[in-house]
Amino acid sequence: MLSTNFITAQILGIISSFFLCISYIVKNKKHFLLFSILGDIIYATSFLFVNSVGTAIITFLSCLQTLCFYYFEIKNEKLPIWIAFLFILCFIVVGVVNLNTIWDVLPIVVYIYYTFTLYNKDLNKLKLMFIIANIILVIYDVLVTAYTNALEDFFEATFLIIILTTDYLKKIKTESANP
Repeated sequence: MLSTNFITAQILGIISSFFLCISYIVKNKKHFLLFSILGDIIYATSFLFVNSVGTAIITFLSCLQTLCFYYFEIKNEKLPIWIAFLFILCFIVVGVVNLNTIWDVLPIVVYIYYTFTLYNKDLNKLKLMFIIANIILVIYDVLVTAYTNALEDFFEATFLIIILTTDYLKKIKTESANP
């Protein structure tokens, strides 16, 4: 029988995917970061409902990290590298403390990868790099039998590919119309 907590986690996961997909549509990095923060807060909360506290903590840390990137983006400055490494250290410590299987290393790797990805100023390159992270998360979700999360991460990766392809085709069409 499905518990209320499990169903709530799934609903929150779907809502999270909605906000993350909105972040992929926006055209500037500040809005991208804001919608990412909102989506990740909901995503982290969903893990609390299925007693996956370690993943929730890592995701909340990621929200805090994205908030830091947002703060420095507003100031038109780069996030100091020491802050990024502090977050990386936190991801590693929390991840290792909550390690249950060898596959639990993959989310740690993804969040470290996110840290370096967020330094990219070009939003399209940043989105392209997020596809790789989502594919790794799909693999992780399948390996740990988190099939609903796998579907959500697969949907996000597919959505991102469609958005980037559409933007690229529009750019080509505009360039060919205005030689």
